[in-house]
Amino acid sequence: MHQTRLTSIDALRGLASLAVVFWHWQHFFPTAAPTEQFPLFWLLWPLYQHGWWGVELFFSISGFIFFRLYAEPVAHGDVSSLSFAVLRFSRLYPLYFATMVSVAVTQVATRALTGSDFVFPSDSAAQFVQQLLLTTAWSGHSYTFNGPAWSVVVEVMLYGIFFGLAKLKLARLPVVAAICALAPFLLNPDAPLVRGVLSFFLGGVCAEVLRHAQSRSGLPYAAWIYLPATVLCMIVARLMWPHGTLAEFIAFTFAFPGLIIALVIYEDVLHPVTSRLEWLGNISYSSYLLHFPLQLALVTMAAWQGWQIDYRSPVTLLTFLIVLITLSLWSFAWFERPAMNALRRRLMARASCVPQSAAALAAPTRSR
Repeated sequence: MHQTRLTSIDALRGLASLAVVFWHWQHFFPTAAPTEQFPLFWLLWPLYQHGWWGVELFFSISGFIFFRLYAEPVAHGDVSSLSFAVLRFSRLYPLYFATMVSVAVTQVATRALTGSDFVFPSDSAAQFVQQLLLTTAWSGHSYTFNGPAWSVVVEVMLYGIFFGLAKLKLARLPVVAAICALAPFLLNPDAPLVRGVLSFFLGGVCAEVLRHAQSRSGLPYAAWIYLPATVLCMIVARLMWPHGTLAEFIAFTFAFPGLIIALVIYEDVLHPVTSRLEWLGNISYSSYLLHFPLQLALVTMAAWQGWQIDYRSPVTLLTFLIVLITLSLWSFAWFERPAMNALRRRLMARASCVPQSAAALAAPTRSR
């Protein structure tokens, strides 16, 4: 069985989460102020202008982790569909539910004080139910209530696709590479699910390439056929359907998968440093889901108390990050992990069919 935790990947996941926080600093500027006015722009401009790339990196990391840890156990029947669902539901849903309810309640106060919702529409009961049922992956309603949580809904859908492939023993390099080759032709920025497919399965390609490269036979001949074919198809797709910028295409398609592979290869070398950053991986999910509710709470409190907050100040940014990280550490230790363990004990006991090997695969994963 694979080592369940790679500290370098944990650190990368945590840094990706914080990148999204910087990207969403624009929420404090409803008049679309130039990013040059944001705190410490001269130093942090890549995060302010491209921090949303962290979501695509989340998807790639998730794909890598799931193919690496779950593909073989699912294919061999060691992890049933029920146990897989319990493991993922117990990890993701408690905080997802809590933040959705928190935002819904706080937005009521925000509307009363300011006359409108803060950033994301949050006044539709039907959309709230859709969000709670995780059914918004194909609709524009993904960006309501706790807006950043749209990627959680997408990941849940991707988990289902992955599990089906693994169960059919199709979570293998040729099939995964073929999905990546076809995905660019399906890209549609209005469909959140499609946005995550390519990055998630490119992460799967990373896991498969490393699995073959680390075997006795080395990288099989098939890889030298499918990987160049995949790259060629994606380049053709880029020329025919140029969604996004060239920089985004290069980052999502080549740089992020390459970074994941490099970190895994050099895990032992990097471990003395990355082991000290493992906590960033632990709070990546909480910092991602909590940063918008924290922004909302700050804006609502300011409107209530009449505070004048300078969101261009480095002090404001630093204070916000300290509060967010502290809250995320508390959430992971005192809410997410206890809720996850309680749900697993209850649901797995009822199922009476979760193998012991499944528990070892339950290491927390992110995102977007």
